Amino acid sequence: MGRCRHGLLGKRVYFDPNTRYRYLTQALQDVYSYNMEQAKGHTGNNIITVLMKARGCDLQTASDLIGAQYAELMERYLADHKRLPSFGPQIDADVRLYVRAMENWPIGNLEWSFETNRYFGPLHNEIKRTRLVVLSPRRDDSDSDSD
Repeated sequence: MGRCRHGLLGKRVYFDPNTRYRYLTQALQDVYSYNMEQAKGHTGNNIITVLMKARGCDLQTASDLIGAQYAELMERYLADHKRLPSFGPQIDADVRLYVRAMENWPIGNLEWSFETNRYFGPLHNEIKRTRLVVLSPRRDDSDSDSD
């Protein structure tokens, strides 16, 4: 499996358009972490904040845009997955492992995000069930922990 970016798989495989879907999880991570980050005043690098500023939209619209982009990327992934080229018999087995890991990463991240208190606190099960997050009030920096 690929280590340190394109280490074992090589740049040719890592940068192939059909293996680019590693970014699917990163956008979801920003959605999950937004409330925690905004409460601490740490929103500058979050895709939700970036979209709200760039598009002049509200939080719900930015969230909906991310959802629509995720759905589009998933559709493209499913189409591209069928067209995954051969990189040679020695590399193809590693590519299959890499692609399987990329397929498992989003669901693993989702499960972890809702099984722990990291992003949603003790309400994580309720939020998973209702898909509704009530924004926490912004805290003073002195109230913030180090994450």
